[in-house]
Amino acid sequence: MEGNLSFPASSTSLQFMDLPTPCSGFATTNNTTAIVNTLVRHGANVDAADAYGLTPLHYAAMKGNQQAAQALLMNCATVNSKGVKGMTPLLTACVHGSDDIVRLLLSSGADWSTTDSRMNSVYHITAMNERNNTLKLLLQYGMLFSGYDPRLRDDDMQLPLHEAASKNRAHVVELLVKLAKVMFLSVIRHLDIIKAHISIIPDVINLVDVRLLERKSFWPDTIEDKTDYGMTPLLSAVCSDALEVVKILIGQNADICATDNDGRTAIFIGAKFNAIKVLRYLLDLCRQKDCESGSIPDLVNHPDHNQMTAMHVVCNNGYIEVSKLLHEYGASIDTLNEEEETPLHLAAASGETVSVRQLLDWDKRLVLLRNEDADTPLHLAAKNEMGHDTFPFGECRGMFGIADERRRLPWKSLTDSVAANYGTWDRRRTLALARPLAGLIEPPSNTY
Repeated sequence: MEGNLSFPASSTSLQFMDLPTPCSGFATTNNTTAIVNTLVRHGANVDAADAYGLTPLHYAAMKGNQQAAQALLMNCATVNSKGVKGMTPLLTACVHGSDDIVRLLLSSGADWSTTDSRMNSVYHITAMNERNNTLKLLLQYGMLFSGYDPRLRDDDMQLPLHEAASKNRAHVVELLVKLAKVMFLSVIRHLDIIKAHISIIPDVINLVDVRLLERKSFWPDTIEDKTDYGMTPLLSAVCSDALEVVKILIGQNADICATDNDGRTAIFIGAKFNAIKVLRYLLDLCRQKDCESGSIPDLVNHPDHNQMTAMHVVCNNGYIEVSKLLHEYGASIDTLNEEEETPLHLAAASGETVSVRQLLDWDKRLVLLRNEDADTPLHLAAKNEMGHDTFPFGECRGMFGIADERRRLPWKSLTDSVAANYGTWDRRRTLALARPLAGLIEPPSNTY
């Protein structure tokens, strides 16, 4: 597998050094070059920043204008200038530009180890934007100068692998996983060499083994690393229903039982985000593993830290197809969350008529069950304020529940919180995260 990585040999590093030295003269004569040179000779500031902190070199990198970029660099443009969000010309080129621009900037001294204001490195940005060839180029360059760190993290503690997985970049995920394995095997080989040299001192060998095992961060195998929210690359891929990425990670022995900081499994997260393709694959896989060994836990009914199950979530959100799929694979419909509510309570409270009917088709006795306040599903349906312009209390019970109908959620802090955690959001995802927030502010009446 490692042989499939087609990184150029280190001798090709000269490809980064084959351009004229900045300030040494003007080699190109096309119109763009002539205009840049003329403007600079007449007093134009080559490093002038606009309202966004972007210099002419930023825009040349953004547009893939190699002639303009080269002319600017020859006129001593600052190659590592930063815009208002910390974007250098190289980081900008990793989003919008060409590989030729990236090579030009690197050969002109661009700092490949810099990050933007959110701690995104060149590796994060290229992985996020599925720039496979650019990523290979940067990986080669980073390893050539002993600077590539497979554990580079942004301010959410995400690796490039998390970024690629959450954006369904299957080819990038495959590349990063293979690279991590190559580096892991390289570490093992070096360790064996070290141990061979000190084989005459057994105690030292044992000490080396223990120290390295204690330093988990030493190992470049990143497939189980977690973000600030406890998300592994597999869980990140599940959120986006990224089936091909999930298959790649499972094929590399990613832990299907891993949970995030809230105790949510891959199946729970797949249900929450209506990731039907990934969910079906994972459920089939769990059934197969259970038949083969019988040792896999019951992930279908695994509760999170609030005793919510996947069935609670999908019935609250009205994901009827997912609820049928979970039921087919043995999901319980009478499990109680920490408020002693069943999926039917949540479906009734959030006005999900189809889910209510489906649950009662499966078991009519659910209609009699009461929560910790002795409320039946009928009580919660009666409290539903779906007909009003205000933030609907019935839906605010959401995944986690709220103690009484007099409480409201602060709209701005609610959306800010969700955006900070998930980037993009919709109403159902917002409601699913409602419980930790409380206040007295109602949203504008035209919100929906």
